[in-house]
Amino acid sequence: SSDGSFSQYSTNYHRLLIDILSLVAFFNNEFNLEKLSTNFYDKASKAIYWLWSITDDSSGVAPNIGANDGSYLLNLTKSDYNDFRPSIQLASVIINGKRLYESKDEDEILSWFKINENHCPLSIRQKDSEIFRDFGLVRISKNDLAGYLKYPNYRFRPSQADIMHLEILDQGKSLISDAGSYSYSESEFWNNYFTGIESHNSIQFDNQQ
Repeated sequence: SSDGSFSQYSTNYHRLLIDILSLVAFFNNEFNLEKLSTNFYDKASKAIYWLWSITDDSSGVAPNIGANDGSYLLNLTKSDYNDFRPSIQLASVIINGKRLYESKDEDEILSWFKINENHCPLSIRQKDSEIFRDFGLVRISKNDLAGYLKYPNYRFRPSQADIMHLEILDQGKSLISDAGSYSYSESEFWNNYFTGIESHNSIQFDNQQ
């Protein structure tokens, strides 16, 4: 969409998206294929910015919005599963030729693709409060504290009931969090709970979703 968000309304699956975009652009260059369109790079850049903008710089943690079943395509570093920075760093370097993080931990993934981080300038950007209208998300930032409010603005059917869900991160640590909409429980009760309004920080009326 125009704000860089993805149709699955999930931060975890958004990481999967930019990992795939990284591989597409990397192999396109590696095999000297026909140059990808300007539209591809424009939309890919917006997708990278979207995930970077809601990811805590110090911990790599992003709000646990939407479906989260453990997908991590390019799990190539010693970083924790919840650290989104390696994927963001790789995508930014391959798509835009710029690093968004200066730590060696985030550069580790580049070595798998034989990319010299010294050839990629560091892009310093400021994160301010922002509204992602297509995704339906408000981020309110103040120093190391960030609040995220998920409001309804759907172009596709969502997989979870998280309308008006509030999540608050302090230096990447969840003060108020989303339990995550997991998909592999044997129990119908828990499947309904994690995708339902009950597992979100919102308001429920008359036991309805």
